Amino acid sequence: MACLSAGSFASYGRLEKRTHSERRATMKSNIVSVVFALSLAHFALPTTARAGDIFHLRGETAQAFFTRTEGCIVTSVFLAATQGRFQSPPGPGNSQSNAFAGISQYNTCTTTPVMSAFGSRPLPTGAFEVTGRLESATLNTVIRMQNFPSGTTLDLSVALTWTGSGELSHGTNHSHLNSPGLNINNHSSGFSRPAVASGTVSDGSTNHAQGPSAFATIQKTQSGMVTIN
Repeated sequence: MACLSAGSFASYGRLEKRTHSERRATMKSNIVSVVFALSLAHFALPTTARAGDIFHLRGETAQAFFTRTEGCIVTSVFLAATQGRFQSPPGPGNSQSNAFAGISQYNTCTTTPVMSAFGSRPLPTGAFEVTGRLESATLNTVIRMQNFPSGTTLDLSVALTWTGSGELSHGTNHSHLNSPGLNINNHSSGFSRPAVASGTVSDGSTNHAQGPSAFATIQKTQSGMVTIN
């Protein structure tokens, strides 16, 4: 598994020329996705995680962000899949594979949120695969989503392909998640490659992956550490 940072999602591509209120609404919608991405480090940890715990992670991750505007509605969709080895010293560690998704919809005309749905699930063997030197990745799964404003659920059918579109780079990454009663510090080093994600992200009525992704990347964490305080 790989750690995530706000910097990874700071650039989603140049926004089209819009009114001031529309740009502000789009920024709010994007911030929701950034917060969700930072929260993945917490959701990926065991439910028994507690203050003082330290976890070591290594493995592969693919992330994708899609956004579109239809009339007054701005929709932002974030997906991530991870596979790797997880260890809480002095335990022996184990392998895990998981998928995460978030959908945010915002009405720019009424300046009100329409949807904030999130979901995650463990993945069976073969559902998420990374090939070559982070040259491509695929994810095929169905994620049960919880829509928090309404309390309803929906199934998100995902069939995505990531295709590397840039040079492989090496670097280190730091992130911090602070919420009431919980502080998570994340540090990792590894490789990443920018990518383009395409395919289907459907809730049964709408494909939220229409057109190429606004942001996508494939990463490999060689060494990572998460500390909970």
